[in-house]
Amino acid sequence: MRIIRKSEDSVNFWKLWEKYLSNNLASFHYNKSFLEYLLAYSNNLFKDESFVVTEGEDVLAIVFCPIEKHNDEFLVGIANDHIFAPLAINEKFEKFVYKILDEIVDKYSISKLLFSIDPLINFYREDRYFNSLKKYNFIDQSITDSVVSLQLDINILWTKIRKGHKSIIKGFEKKQGSYEVIIVNRENLNFDLHQAYKKTHILCAGRQTRSNATFDLQYQMVKDGHATIFVYVQNSHPVAFNYFFHSQKTVEYASAAKDSSFEKLSIYHLLLWSAIKYFKELGYDYMRLTEPTGFSFISGFGDYSDQKQIAIGRYKRGFGGMNVTHFRGTRYFSKISFDRDIENFMSNFTNNL
Repeated sequence: MRIIRKSEDSVNFWKLWEKYLSNNLASFHYNKSFLEYLLAYSNNLFKDESFVVTEGEDVLAIVFCPIEKHNDEFLVGIANDHIFAPLAINEKFEKFVYKILDEIVDKYSISKLLFSIDPLINFYREDRYFNSLKKYNFIDQSITDSVVSLQLDINILWTKIRKGHKSIIKGFEKKQGSYEVIIVNRENLNFDLHQAYKKTHILCAGRQTRSNATFDLQYQMVKDGHATIFVYVQNSHPVAFNYFFHSQKTVEYASAAKDSSFEKLSIYHLLLWSAIKYFKELGYDYMRLTEPTGFSFISGFGDYSDQKQIAIGRYKRGFGGMNVTHFRGTRYFSKISFDRDIENFMSNFTNNL
């Protein structure tokens, strides 16, 4: 077996990475443009130790391995949070991957690995109800997620939507002609609407929360056919936006932004239902609504929410998705790092008694 590291031969690395994706099930989380988006998102990136494993002409495994430096510790993750775990064609090569990761841990004195199992891929796995990270000494930090099955008949999908959500959507349908929903995709590119999304996203947050590069890479995903924007336009003014990432058989609800002067208008309900119908017609299997979808302020070690996130979670669950477990785990190599996370857990627990 050979290990091809991105840091040593990026051209061949990406060629082999793409070959693995063309022959094996994955989601957009493993697409080059999205991984570049994550690297641009990190403010603490130290080094990218991503690699692929090959044997002859076959690509056996792919591993995204960004190393961040936070003060006095190194970790594998993005923004001190979990990244999606390595993919391998079988358990034999998965075990080999974790041996290589152990070598990287030793080389850089890594304090912890933060991995999660892609919920969208997990639907196609035989062991979908098991957090396989536990096999490699990860401490379970799983959270709640919601996934809509686009394989269901559209009428059944409608019946699963919460009554209040239906009422809002019907209200918009009665006002057709007073607004327009524009779909921006590879066949209908519109950079001006993407820039309007960026401007609105910044205004919603009160500041620019991430780099210009991340917004550029989002639009690159649209051009690559791995992202779609749904835009609510009223009187020629783009008011609200939903960004979706997608690849192969699955879709993810990635981002939303809305003009604050339309705050009382529940536009996201219309846009999300429009997207569900759209991606179902295109033949996708599942749509992940993404976190936050939790039920309480503190649901477990590493699973914390505030009042706004709980409200967002309730809104998302109203679209009739399946409540699923997003398996996550952290493998610690430093007692100091573990103690810090325990202190954070205790602080969240105490503040929410």
